[in-house]
Amino acid sequence: MVAGWANVRAGVFGLQDGDQGLLISRELYDAVGGFSDIALMEDVAMARRLRGRLCGLSVEAVTSAVRYQEAGWVRQGARNLWRLVRYLAGVDPARLGRGY
Repeated sequence: MVAGWANVRAGVFGLQDGDQGLLISRELYDAVGGFSDIALMEDVAMARRLRGRLCGLSVEAVTSAVRYQEAGWVRQGARNLWRLVRYLAGVDPARLGRGY
């Protein structure tokens, strides 16, 4: 289910995020300016700067499912997608972080 949400996000917005495992060289990390000093969506900000330079690997990335288990898979996925849409629309990451 979580992978499905990640695939929707990647397919619709062309963005990967930290939950999908951004494995990049130090040289590329430095070239795109590293992680932004923002409260939330720092991985998305970096993925936007990396656009066109990423490729998929046939490996699994394991992250915590606690938020999904507590809130429900559909509800948490929808919340995350809504946060992403608001971030891309220009809402301040600090404001988005307060509800996270």
